[in-house]
Amino acid sequence: LGVANDVKGMLGFLSGGGTLRIAVTPEAPVDKPEGYSLTVTKDGAEILARDAQGALWGVVSFIQSIDWQKKAVRCLKVRDWPVGRERGFLSTGLWRNLTEYVLFQKMNSVDLQSGGASNPRCHGKLSPLRLYIDTETTRQFRAFGLDLYFGINWATQDLNGPCTGDWLAAYQAKVCKVYAKMGAGVYYPNDDCRYPINEEDAKTGKNASDFDAPHILKMYNLVKQE
Repeated sequence: LGVANDVKGMLGFLSGGGTLRIAVTPEAPVDKPEGYSLTVTKDGAEILARDAQGALWGVVSFIQSIDWQKKAVRCLKVRDWPVGRERGFLSTGLWRNLTEYVLFQKMNSVDLQSGGASNPRCHGKLSPLRLYIDTETTRQFRAFGLDLYFGINWATQDLNGPCTGDWLAAYQAKVCKVYAKMGAGVYYPNDDCRYPINEEDAKTGKNASDFDAPHILKMYNLVKQE
């Protein structure tokens, strides 16, 4: 991450004899999931949390408390925890320093509207470069306990195949397996091109809502088999 060199520099305050202590302990004062306490005095700093994610957000707040112009850390006391379990946004795609941006906004979940394979001409296959970029970004997210979902809208909306058979679920599962092997999730949108429903599905006399859950479960189980 681009912040790595800054982290080394921020620890310069330790040269004055201070200490930086980070601990995950059941005795941490904040008992909320992902919560933490941050205390900074003239003698040093302490981050206490009851889980690893809380410790991570404590480190983020510590970095944000630094006065870069004065090369000093503010004395403070923080008790903090997230109200919502899922915090993130829907993005059109990857961009540089995405992981760093998510970390410093204390988010933990990002949906990419278009994954690397989001082009019908790719037929669900990633180029070596695209595969590397998506895999590396997923690795960064997972290293910090964050969730990343790649969109496959071209295989759900634009394809608009029949849910009554098996081929559509098998095809979508093939694409999803690429991301599952990375450790990523899949953003599965059914909007925009869902109606009118496929002609084969329409012949059954059922609504699209009757197909969706069984179809997605079928596709999901195909992915989970591997």
